[in-house]
Amino acid sequence: MTDHVLKLVEHQRDSNQEELERALHRLGQLERELDEARLQHRQHVEPLIEALKPFATAWEGTKPTPDCTERAYWRRLERALAGFHSVRTPSGERFVLTGEHLRQAADALEGAALPEVE
Repeated sequence: MTDHVLKLVEHQRDSNQEELERALHRLGQLERELDEARLQHRQHVEPLIEALKPFATAWEGTKPTPDCTERAYWRRLERALAGFHSVRTPSGERFVLTGEHLRQAADALEGAALPEVE
């Protein structure tokens, strides 16, 4: 009887060991897939971040500073947010680049963080 129980316990141990090895193998696969996804994300996002940097820098140089009266601050903010470049498409549609676009670029970059790639 004890031989039977011993064999049963050994079989269970071996089965558990095999299951653990399969789980560790799958974990390794998932970690590699995650690293690949992070790398692809970084390769996609990094050029966008680089493209926004000049706009964010422009906003930092354009935005008003709070070292003036409230009225002057709001006037300066209004001017900073105003349109400063426009383009007409061949269809006649007009696009205007504004200080608000610059501010949005700066805000977007403030929260942007590229994933770490191992």
